[in-house]
Amino acid sequence: MKQLILFIVFCLLHIKSFSQEITFSAQVIDSVTKDPIYGAHVFVNDNIASSTDDKGFFRVQLHPENMGKICISHLAYKTICYDNFSNVPSQIIMTTQTEMLAEVVVSNRQEKDKENFIKKLKEVYMKTSENYFEAQYSLKMLSVEDENPQLYIEAEGKMIVPGALNPNVLDPFFETYCNSRVIESDVHWEKYKDARYRYNPRYFDSYRFFAANHPFLKKIYYTFQVEESEYIHGKEYWVVSFQSNRKIRNNTRYFTNIKGKMWIDPANYCISKECYSLNFEDISSVSGWIFYSKVEEHNVINKVVVLQNFKRYMVKSVLDFYISLPRAKYGYINSENFTSCCNKDLTYYENYWGNKPISENNPFYQELVILKGSRTFNKAFEDSKNSKAFLLMNSANKSTQETVKVLEKKTKK
Repeated sequence: MKQLILFIVFCLLHIKSFSQEITFSAQVIDSVTKDPIYGAHVFVNDNIASSTDDKGFFRVQLHPENMGKICISHLAYKTICYDNFSNVPSQIIMTTQTEMLAEVVVSNRQEKDKENFIKKLKEVYMKTSENYFEAQYSLKMLSVEDENPQLYIEAEGKMIVPGALNPNVLDPFFETYCNSRVIESDVHWEKYKDARYRYNPRYFDSYRFFAANHPFLKKIYYTFQVEESEYIHGKEYWVVSFQSNRKIRNNTRYFTNIKGKMWIDPANYCISKECYSLNFEDISSVSGWIFYSKVEEHNVINKVVVLQNFKRYMVKSVLDFYISLPRAKYGYINSENFTSCCNKDLTYYENYWGNKPISENNPFYQELVILKGSRTFNKAFEDSKNSKAFLLMNSANKSTQETVKVLEKKTKK
């Protein structure tokens, strides 16, 4: 009987102790997208008590004596605090710090200037993300394996370029290769597993990994910081750095550790250039630069520099766009004009390239000197006129020709 009484007393004490604990939970969501926010920290009296899961939920269980001020914090959002747990709603809405970015940049200006800056900046982003446009291009690409240059591709043609901030990471360029020349190493390197990558002339397209996950497309995934202005040729540029705070999924792929900087021209609120780096799953790392120019009041890409690493294998590419005036838009492209050069088989034509010798201004000049060896450049190009790279470019031309015809029919309907 005595043991029974002690057991009952113990249970009552345990129930009393348990009943004194306070439990509360909530979901944290983004104010604009209404998406759940993962990784937000819940602080009670400045101590971390919980964090949100991938559905934005958290749960806190504490004794009343440990209760106090409750704050929900995330690097990409404004911190929210409550004086008491009873004031915590079932759904907590957090606002991004992106607009705070604008306020920091113009913190020393008048309120009207702040409002104007935010308005103009949004307008520029909208123009930057405008839909496809047609442009002539020049491509230079170098493949390197084990630090040794193996293949150089240079090509000219036309492209339908996706909008600079197109959110679809799998949305491709439509390009035609009108003229091309190749230097291929005479060293036998088929033994390398990654050799299958070397002929692909479209590695510049990996810049889309960044553009499709751009900080202004997916603000909630990034932390922003305003740095000191830089003066380039005597002109001031605002510098904004960014860093992703979680894994970003796009279609069936995912990207991590996206970081970089952008330079904004305060005279017209346009992005002038950006640098970035990221990890593409566990396949490769990508870094590069994107340069912009204003064309007919639209901020469009004029140059892309990309470096893609596949462990022991590396591809470097420089892609320049020559955008004519008036700028041809996607909906008005004539398939016959756009694909006119697709009717010939690509190879090395010395008569065409003879007026365009390799010079020290080429971004890969030093590697090209190594790649050609004791040969002259003309001889090196001639020796590589049957490279598999030409076959892939011819195949790409045929594919583009058919695709553009289909797109042309759709735009005419």
